Amino acid sequence: MSVLLKKVSMKHVLLHVQWWLLYGLVMSLVNIWGRPLYYTFGFMAICLLMAVIFYSLLGVYWHVQAAYRLPLYIGVMIIMQWLLFILMDKGLPRFGITLTKLDGERHIGKFLLFGLNIFFDIVLAVIAYIKHVKTIRSLEKQIQLERELHVTALERVQVKNEMLERELQMRKSESARWVTTMNAHAVGNAYNAIYKLLLKNEKVADGFLGLKAMYDYVLENAPGQSGMVSLQREIAMLDVWTRVFKLGYDSAMVDIEVAPGVPKITIPSFTYVVFVENAFEHGYHVDSNHPIRIRIEHDQQSVRYTISNKKNPNIKRNRLKTNRPSSLGIAGARHRLELADIPFDLIIDDTAGIYSVTLSIYTKSI
Repeated sequence: MSVLLKKVSMKHVLLHVQWWLLYGLVMSLVNIWGRPLYYTFGFMAICLLMAVIFYSLLGVYWHVQAAYRLPLYIGVMIIMQWLLFILMDKGLPRFGITLTKLDGERHIGKFLLFGLNIFFDIVLAVIAYIKHVKTIRSLEKQIQLERELHVTALERVQVKNEMLERELQMRKSESARWVTTMNAHAVGNAYNAIYKLLLKNEKVADGFLGLKAMYDYVLENAPGQSGMVSLQREIAMLDVWTRVFKLGYDSAMVDIEVAPGVPKITIPSFTYVVFVENAFEHGYHVDSNHPIRIRIEHDQQSVRYTISNKKNPNIKRNRLKTNRPSSLGIAGARHRLELADIPFDLIIDDTAGIYSVTLSIYTKSI
């Protein structure tokens, strides 16, 4: 027990307490509708019981041999049903909190189903948490191994090679941090369930599939990956990105033309996409004579990516002076190309009515 307590930091404990309190608060707010405010304590009590069962199941998994786990899991489930029954039938009613009536065979059956539903929700949470912990531990072991190998290698090289290696690691780390900022709203395990609810609206459902493709694209370039993608893959994401953005800009006009036979090179992910985002955010794109126009052309020397849009007269903010992190937007795309040692030219034509960007990547030097 003492060894276990040493491994659990106070910061870790406070984090778990914070999430359980947040969950209890949300559950209370959802279920309190039409009931007195003090019923919140009843729902918080149920949340506390769920937390006890959650950590009991985790304790069985981490500290009991596999051959003995199943009967203990069943025992925990029975104890939970018993405690839940006592809590809802005896404990809470003493304080005037009656969440449900348990008298009668029919009501007992509903209660048992209610308890099983809670138990299996907890089981799913335990499985997700265990997978998360295993992934983190695996990454930590991999990082430790790479660190040891790296130290061994550094002992055998000269000072110049050592400086080059450190610079390379710094570039990879900075590129990975940029990708991390793109992954702020991901809840992947809910996609299928939500998609079924959206099937009645084909347009929204299609946009949701596009959003999932965007999320998968972010995960492909998560920290630990190179952050580099093929040019063909980046071009394919342009269509997905525009399809999703058009859900919020219903009348937006987009004209994309890609020359066939683009060269097989790799570029930093989201190099082209950030310009599409700027065009939707800052442009006036409901004019059929001035759509968001995207052209990708190439020759033996370079690949030219041009995007232009009519300016929105109602937006006066300069897109180059936003409050976004420096790793995002046009500045971020330029910086990541520099980190990848990819030769390029970026020309911005900011005329009175049209905003145009041309990004030329010199393929012969890659």
